[in-house]
Amino acid sequence: MNRRDFLEQIAKSVLLMAAAPLISRCSANQGATSAAGTTYTSLSDGTRHQHTFLLPNTAVQAPGAGYTGNTSTSLADGGHYHTITLTSNDLSNIAAGSVVNKATSTSAAHSHNFSL
Repeated sequence: MNRRDFLEQIAKSVLLMAAAPLISRCSANQGATSAAGTTYTSLSDGTRHQHTFLLPNTAVQAPGAGYTGNTSTSLADGGHYHTITLTSNDLSNIAAGSVVNKATSTSAAHSHNFSL
């Protein structure tokens, strides 16, 4: 390996290491899928805590008038939760494999974002 090849390999490694947090942040949002549904984790947003949200399979399979659900309770900021409201169009898009970005309700003076 000559000097140029070596420097190219170093540059590629540095770029990959710099992109790793972004890649993992995008992919870490969706958690476990079970018979009940899929659990999602809120995106990192500077509040120093996150919430999870269980989207039931029944809501995705039969969008109807939409779905409103609560996130998990966080012990940060005095123990609170947020609400996520999904339209029937949101649920149809999720069922089709599209990513839907939604903000939660405001609680404890902040909200969170989810990519579902």
